[in-house]
Amino acid sequence: MKKVNFLFIATALFTMSFIFSCTKDTVESDTTAAADNAIVENESSKVVAAINAVAEDYGIGKPDGVQEVMEDSSFAPCATITVDTINALKTITIDFGPVPCQCINWDNKFRQGKITATWSGGYHMTGTVITVSTSEYFVGNSATTMNKHDYLKTIKNEGENANGNIHFSISVTDALVTLYTGETISWESNRDREWIEGSATKVFFDDVYLITGGAAGIDRKGNPFTVNIIQPLKMQFCPWLVSGIIEISHDNFPVKTLDYGNGECDDKATVTINGNSYTINL
Repeated sequence: MKKVNFLFIATALFTMSFIFSCTKDTVESDTTAAADNAIVENESSKVVAAINAVAEDYGIGKPDGVQEVMEDSSFAPCATITVDTINALKTITIDFGPVPCQCINWDNKFRQGKITATWSGGYHMTGTVITVSTSEYFVGNSATTMNKHDYLKTIKNEGENANGNIHFSISVTDALVTLYTGETISWESNRDREWIEGSATKVFFDDVYLITGGAAGIDRKGNPFTVNIIQPLKMQFCPWLVSGIIEISHDNFPVKTLDYGNGECDDKATVTINGNSYTINL
């Protein structure tokens, strides 16, 4: 940089610093909404996956009278599992305990707290309602960086769609994630989940779903955002969504996309803003 005079230098440096700061804040805020949506979205899917894994162990959720017993649960030895199949409203509780436990057989994350689900009927039955909730449920990459996830999710079997596949309406109301830093993310969604593979078998690990719909939330910085799925999200036997693209609209910031990949089971996703791409961990 050429030197002209001290006043010019001071003015230029202040201006450059201001512009850089604003640009940095813009990029961080842009990726914040995408990252925060991914945090809520991914764990919301995992909560259902955990319930499905237990339901498979105990023969709940698939056609009545079917029971497939697995040697071990994917999140053992962290969780104590309680199953009530006596009452008409079947109940599963997965209790990870009051202290952090690392789920080395699942996604290697630390968990504590409870997930509870109730079934009004068989998983295949049109009209069956599954309600999933959490209680003091924490998840994190370490025992000291655990976020609290509060969910209430309602899943209803809507019967067969135009493709001849069973599909489910999924409503998440008042989801709240309290980050270990004290910041919060709020989120709600209405989705449709189409069962495209595995409905004819007795196990869950071959199930494949396509998810469409939208969501809305407020990120950790207090900025509202909306989400629209522009390429169906694919959910299968994996701790993460494996493909699909969502579009995130964020007040005062450019529209961005979040791409979950091409089908590989990994914890990576790509955020694209104004043609620039950033990789985030789910």
